[in-house]
Amino acid sequence: MKIFIILFLSCALLAAADTNGWVCSSVSTNAGFGTVLTRETFARGGQTNLIRIIKVQSGHVIFRSQQFCHNGKPVAMFSFRDGVQSFSTEPNVPYRVDVEFLPTKDVKCVIILGRDFIDGFYPTNGIYYPAPDSDLKMEDFK
Repeated sequence: MKIFIILFLSCALLAAADTNGWVCSSVSTNAGFGTVLTRETFARGGQTNLIRIIKVQSGHVIFRSQQFCHNGKPVAMFSFRDGVQSFSTEPNVPYRVDVEFLPTKDVKCVIILGRDFIDGFYPTNGIYYPAPDSDLKMEDFK
């Protein structure tokens, strides 16, 4: 079963094809504690825009960190530990971070806005993925 998980994660590059980016995954295990630690780094335009770390122990997610970046620098983060999810932004960052919600109060998306760029992320079951390039077109509102 572990072989299938590793093969699946190593093929994650295909999932990033619609975002005009790439993803690098690494998985480490500790059989003594029954833990699996997965680290995935996503990029758009050659720059890291999402770093996701997930720790699973005995089949349960016990920790999840999803760090949103621009030009490889941290901007904001969703984290999950002990059943509690939190959101924070980095201080003194020259970007605006918006979190949009659905009527169900679930997160619809996270958007990072700058003077001349936009980046976005969609969640699926609490796991964030970079939005497709087609969803990130900036309009000139002059």
